[in-house]
Amino acid sequence: MVARARYQVEWVLNLYRAMQAAIGQQLKIEYEPPRELTPELGIVLRKLDEPRHERKWAASVDEEALTAKPLST
Repeated sequence: MVARARYQVEWVLNLYRAMQAAIGQQLKIEYEPPRELTPELGIVLRKLDEPRHERKWAASVDEEALTAKPLST
């Protein structure tokens, strides 16, 4: 009986690890930024890495977002 319980525990642990790996791979696929960035995207990402109080462009971006016209479809 102990051998069967040990087998079941090992089976569940292997299933759990496989599920974690699959979830991790899916998250990486969905949320990992592209390896090759366009120059514009690289600049934006570098600016986003700066602390908020050091961003000189943050106020102008916020103002632009508030005054932006909606995209027409």
